[in-house]
Amino acid sequence: MLSLLATLVALACIGLMLGGVTMSMARHFWAVGEAVASALYLFTGAIFPLDVLPAWLRPIGFIFPATYWLELARRSLLGDNAARFPTLSGFTDAQLLGILAVMTVILIFVSTRYYRYALHQSKEKGLIDLESAY
Repeated sequence: MLSLLATLVALACIGLMLGGVTMSMARHFWAVGEAVASALYLFTGAIFPLDVLPAWLRPIGFIFPATYWLELARRSLLGDNAARFPTLSGFTDAQLLGILAVMTVILIFVSTRYYRYALHQSKEKGLIDLESAY
């Protein structure tokens, strides 16, 4: 339950940053959310373990909090059978929860700062009420 709560907060913070990004876009802002959702789906181990990705793509998966949450969810649901997913098998449950908690705290700080910055920039440039005629 703790991992679920931390991940919900972390994903909300990612959504806040995406909101900041889309404020400065006049067109195709919808593609940002789809791109991030696709990246989360591919790089978090939701479909397959990160070990099947090429070696140069694997580190991308470790920057997303959902990777750690999915591993914790697998362990809570599968028990000993979760060892079949070798990506994060070297970590204990407490270590994974700690990593997730630290990432969540960092995301809270970064996302609120970035959103305030993006909102200020959008107001200064007049992008909030911009009509794109598109």
